[in-house]
Amino acid sequence: TLHLSTQQNKSDDDQPTAWTEIRDGILERKWPTTGKRQVRYRNGTVKTVQGATSRVEFSNGDVKTTEVSGRIVYYYAEAKTTHETDPKTGTDIFHFPNGQTETHHSDGSKVIRFPDGTTKIVHADGSSKTTFPDGAVVLSDTDRGGR
Repeated sequence: TLHLSTQQNKSDDDQPTAWTEIRDGILERKWPTTGKRQVRYRNGTVKTVQGATSRVEFSNGDVKTTEVSGRIVYYYAEAKTTHETDPKTGTDIFHFPNGQTETHHSDGSKVIRFPDGTTKIVHADGSSKTTFPDGAVVLSDTDRGGR
């Protein structure tokens, strides 16, 4: 015998309040059950906050999300690039639309991974090591200007 529940998820019932002006054309609405809150600014930017997580949608299409951990993810709409920042490690990671990924470390070093499988490690002193998909390696020492 199939039994269907007539109970609904409480979050499904949580409807936002109507937009109300809080000051100078800035509007706000709230979800009473979950505590979620949205603010719409005059320039079209919308900020959504729920607990310690926030998401800001800018009028140019950029989106900034700040997570409970403090990690920030920023999406640049025009460049179609995502920038992740981890404040605990000091690491920034960039994801480009062509598949390239760059990881920048707090010590000034970075690792660049190209779509073709090439990996370039750039040390804080500017020296680098590039490893190509076929296994070839190129070392660069900026102090001497050579390889």
